[in-house]
Amino acid sequence: MTGGGGGGDCGGRPSDIGAETTLRVIGDGPPHLSQAGVRRADTEAMTSDARRDSVGVDPTGELPPPAPVEPGVPGAARPGHDRRGAADDTAGVVRRMSTAPKAWVRGTFADRRVGSLLERELGAVAEILHERDVPQEVTGNGHGARIDHLVVGATGVWIVRSVHEPGVVRRRRGGRSGPDRLFLDRVDRTDLATSMAEQVDAVRSVVAAIGFDWLDICPALCFTNADRRKFTKPFRIDGVWVVSAAQLVELIGVPGAVSPDVMRTVAAELGRRLPPA
Repeated sequence: MTGGGGGGDCGGRPSDIGAETTLRVIGDGPPHLSQAGVRRADTEAMTSDARRDSVGVDPTGELPPPAPVEPGVPGAARPGHDRRGAADDTAGVVRRMSTAPKAWVRGTFADRRVGSLLERELGAVAEILHERDVPQEVTGNGHGARIDHLVVGATGVWIVRSVHEPGVVRRRRGGRSGPDRLFLDRVDRTDLATSMAEQVDAVRSVVAAIGFDWLDICPALCFTNADRRKFTKPFRIDGVWVVSAAQLVELIGVPGAVSPDVMRTVAAELGRRLPPA
């Protein structure tokens, strides 16, 4: 699977690292990313006239104001919230958490932690949506999908999956034996990356339908509970970024070619086609 829709780098190319690398997590702070890694501005080759034509903009050259969109609530589709995202009372949270599968409970903490950080660090410079349902008619696979977080920023559209599983995250080079693999401790979890393909395809189809197929689609696995003793840079597996929450914020926040008007228009369409869970 490849993430890019417009041929860019989704925040920069990862540097060459060793055959087996490990993931630094939130408490260690973000890595330094060279500005040489910032995605190229080749998306600017699509002129403002072409952009206006693609979305039916008025003659003033401004994108029309998008309709209001429900941003969603991190963790709303998991125990501890009802499906509208309203928080349960204390007894309700305890009851739902005590009967929920452990994976759901971990997922709730991860979603809320990542969602809060995205809102705090990127809310002023990006459009952010949480807990989106991807209907069957969008996926085309007969069963739909779910997206934890969507961020429309200067470098493209980021699809974020929160992962709260403990352990050491490693990339093992495939070399001649095949592609690189993602390991959590000694368990091969490459499936976490490859399973994001249908989410990428769904988001790309929505974005392309309104004429913004030049935007990069950037999938990311955000680990919130990895081993804090380890330290490394972000890396990619099958086109999917593998990062800590702090690293995710820095990747999304680098300069890019997407204007605030385009961000708002794309986020509004994604919010309309992919409703809150």
